[in-house]
Amino acid sequence: MAGPCPGCKGTGAVNCPICEGSGLDPKAAETTFDAPECNYCDGLGEIPCPDCDGAGEAG
Repeated sequence: MAGPCPGCKGTGAVNCPICEGSGLDPKAAETTFDAPECNYCDGLGEIPCPDCDGAGEAG
């Protein structure tokens, strides 16, 4: 076993780089209190880790 992925610490996910984990569209959040979901992560606030493709394990 290779151990946990250093990019996501074994969780398989990382914060969305667009909304920084909020799940909200950052451009809309600046102008309204009822911001729509982030399109990049579908409002989840996280994406599969690009280092391990969401597996959570190193190489």
